[in-house]
Amino acid sequence: MTQEDKILLLRDLCGRLPYGVKAYIKNWSKLDRKYYEGVYTVESIDSSLNTIVADSERSSVEVIVGDDDYEIKPYLRPMSNMTEEEKLMYEGLMIGTDNNIPYILDVIDWLNVHHFDYRDLIEKGLAIDATGLNIYD
Repeated sequence: MTQEDKILLLRDLCGRLPYGVKAYIKNWSKLDRKYYEGVYTVESIDSSLNTIVADSERSSVEVIVGDDDYEIKPYLRPMSNMTEEEKLMYEGLMIGTDNNIPYILDVIDWLNVHHFDYRDLIEKGLAIDATGLNIYD
């Protein structure tokens, strides 16, 4: 993973943190010598250390983004995956965003709440397409 990809992934996950973003995590823990793999909810991020803490029903895991012993990919929905109702809501939010920071922030928050991939992380191999997986139901 390039430094640019690390920064992009951490920036994206930080914005999604309040909304219960789920991620696929593979981790070989050198500390407790255990292998972790599965769907986890991202709980906290320390961007200065590139570290993410995530929980599942079975365990808690700490991931160092970009380290070869770890893999983390959030489950996101492609923008093309919007329902007709979501498209109407999104278009309604987009009205008035020209040079209006509060409206732009509302749009970004809405996209994060609904787990849409507006940074093309899926296409870049940094996220997993959540379509049909019922991850957020």
